[in-house]
Amino acid sequence: MINFMAAMVRWQALSDLYREKYSSPHLRLHPGAEVYH
Repeated sequence: MINFMAAMVRWQALSDLYREKYSSPHLRLHPGAEVYH
């Protein structure tokens, strides 16, 4: 379970980096879309 939590935190950090680097109007208009990436 601890590994799962660590993976989620890591995934969230990568997701934030991805959004900062490749942010687009589509991602901003559909914040829920990041769940599918």
